[in-house]
This record gives sequence, C-alpha cells and structure tokens, in this order.
Amino acid sequence: MTTASAYGKKICSVALTFNSLLTVVSVLGVLEGFYSARYHWKPYPPYLINGSFFWFAVLAAMLNIYFAVRMGKVKTGRLWFHHYVYGFVLFVLACALLLLFGSISFFGIFVGNGYSFGVNVGRFFVLGGLTLFIDDFADVSKRLTFVLRLVRSKVYRIRGPIRIVQVVLGLMSLYIFLCVIFSTSLRQGSNSTGNFVLAGTLLVTSLASLESVYKKMSGVQRAKK
Repeated sequence: MTTASAYGKKICSVALTFNSLLTVVSVLGVLEGFYSARYHWKPYPPYLINGSFFWFAVLAAMLNIYFAVRMGKVKTGRLWFHHYVYGFVLFVLACALLLLFGSISFFGIFVGNGYSFGVNVGRFFVLGGLTLFIDDFADVSKRLTFVLRLVRSKVYRIRGPIRIVQVVLGLMSLYIFLCVIFSTSLRQGSNSTGNFVLAGTLLVTSLASLESVYKKMSGVQRAKK
C-alpha cells in the first residue's frame, strides 16, 4: 500500500467515525425531546411512523464506527504522540471550556439541540477529540489490542447475520433521512441548521452501511470466481 492510499484510508476512516458520532448526538437530541414529551410530540410528521425508529440510526452509526476503525488500521506516521493522546487532550479541554463558559451540563454536551453557535462549535471539538481517541483506541494498551482482536474474531464468525443487520439498519436510516427531508420541506420555519445537519449525517450513515455490505459481497463473489 502506498503512502497516499494509506493516508486516504485513514482520512476516510476518521471522517466516517466523526459522522457516526455526529449522527448519534443529533439523533439522541431528537429522542430526548420525543421521550420527554411522553410520546405526545411526533417528530417529522406525517412521514415518520414512530420517533423510536431513530434508534435504528443510532445502531447503524455504532456499527459504522466499528468498520470505520477497522478500515483505518493502516501504517501512518505520527507527530510526537499517538492520536489518542491528542484526542483525549482535545476532548477534555473542549468539555472543560463548555462546562465553564457554555452554561451546559456534561450530559447536555451529547444530548440536546437548539444550542448557541458557540456551544455547537465546542461540541464539534468534543466530537473531534473523541474521534481521534476512538481511531487510535487499540494503541492505548496491549491488553486492549488483545480484546479488540478477540472481538474481531467473534464478529467474523457471525459476519453473515451482521451483513443482514447492516442492510436493515442502512435502509431504515435512509427511510428516516427521507422523512426528515420531506417533513422539513413541508413545514415552514423548520429549515434549521440542525435539521440539515441531521439529514446529512443520516444520509452518510445509511450509504456507508449499505456500501460496506456491497463491498463485502462483491469481494465474496470475486473470490468465488
């Protein structure tokens, strides 16, 4: 593998991990409002059948994080320290600044919508730090590396059912994306930045899930030939 392709895979891995985290945070904000209203508020009507369907997008994003980290396991150079060191420092600093100056709780950093521009910028750096930490998580200790390899071997044994789950989650995420787009276009005053961010992350999450399965199935077919 050339240096360019290695860095390309690493960049794609980090970008997909960040998008997955942003999907989870955006969706949890919607779910928090849905459950706080005791099911009286229906998000993105009349297309979304039930607000609980957003959990499919959370699961799809979490699966994407696993496969994105695997894709990013390539040999690249580093500046002084591992990525997880920079990620941890960025995460802690961003959280500390938000808690001190953002009038937001630690729980609110990851759940909730409608914050000011400054708070959302801080949340962006929180997720960025968490992305770097997750991307390099296996290098934290040899014991963690062993555990992750064990998990990878277990996942490989049930790769067939996992592909089916990925397809279902990807299609459900695509359905939720369409609900957000169509519902937002119908309601006046709902074309907020938060809705556009949510729709964008859902689209990337759904396409990444489906594309991952497509690549694996294509590889299997080529291997049989």
